[in-house]
Amino acid sequence: MQSRFFSDRDELSIEVAKLILSVIPEDTRVNVLLSAGTLPLQIYEYLVPKLKMHQYSGVHYYLADEIPISAGDISMLTYARVRDNFFIPAQIPTDRIHALNMNSIKNIDEEIAKAGGIDIALLSLESDGHIAANLPGSSFESESRELTVDKNNQDIVNSLQDRVGHDLVVPDSVLTIGMKTIKQAKRIVLVAVGDKKANATLYLMRAPLSESLPASILHLHGNCHLMIDAAAARGIQG
Repeated sequence: MQSRFFSDRDELSIEVAKLILSVIPEDTRVNVLLSAGTLPLQIYEYLVPKLKMHQYSGVHYYLADEIPISAGDISMLTYARVRDNFFIPAQIPTDRIHALNMNSIKNIDEEIAKAGGIDIALLSLESDGHIAANLPGSSFESESRELTVDKNNQDIVNSLQDRVGHDLVVPDSVLTIGMKTIKQAKRIVLVAVGDKKANATLYLMRAPLSESLPASILHLHGNCHLMIDAAAARGIQG
């Protein structure tokens, strides 16, 4: 895992967008795994103008996790946020968008494998060290699945509450691409931004491989870029 440090989230977002654009050809099939956290949404702002200028007709998009909710006409929160902030502004055709839902989760690993696997995955390091919705304790060989939310675990509840917003109820379950498919991605970009990610970043850099820290499996990945801003790096550089 290669680590790169940036002065702030803006500089980091620009560099991640450049990295993604550098590895997607305009007309060859490429599979991109996306997240919907605050920082990925900022990265998409930099990607949208470039993607509108070029067709990139071979790029297909998958979502790393999904949060089923009931909020007006929204039933899948991750898809709604990526759709509104990326797919629609970048004019991505729906036939190149592979949504994660209660039906597709059953066969998504097989679908991705048949399509050639994930070429580049954009993931966020969460404050407890999880990636996508593979929570601490997830097997490194876990497949894509629906997980029941342990509402007695305050760390999990707080993490999900940050994702859904404090005006919505934390769901009873979430969907996630499994660790097995993620670690098979040809290239992974893992972003860590902000004070809340400082402890997780420090632990990731120093702790041994452990399923209690799902992101630690990425130390074994041959092409993983850990992108860290100054706030998330304060424990390392302090």
